[in-house]
Amino acid sequence: MVDYYMPTAASASVWFSAYASFAGFMMLVRSMATELMPQPLRSYMYSVFNYLFAPFFSREVTLLFDEHYGMTYNELYEAIEVYLRTKIGPSVRCLRVSKLPRMKAINVSIDRD
Repeated sequence: MVDYYMPTAASASVWFSAYASFAGFMMLVRSMATELMPQPLRSYMYSVFNYLFAPFFSREVTLLFDEHYGMTYNELYEAIEVYLRTKIGPSVRCLRVSKLPRMKAINVSIDRD
């Protein structure tokens, strides 16, 4: 009887070989693009790819803090309001909040976009 399934070791080596070939091909394409394409064209191509694929791979998260949760007042909203009142003015519409792994405090900045 012929076994139609590949053994696990052979399958892993096939996948690794395919990955290595693809990675080598992509490095070749990248170096050719860097050497042969002018900077404005590369910038345009990057913006096109970013526009097409960014919605699928976005790393941004939007957090919404409602003032009321159902019929009750949201305590977290009040805490955020009290904290931000000391950091920003009333005209600010959008904030960027970040924290690096080595930092102990969060970084709050005004987003200009």
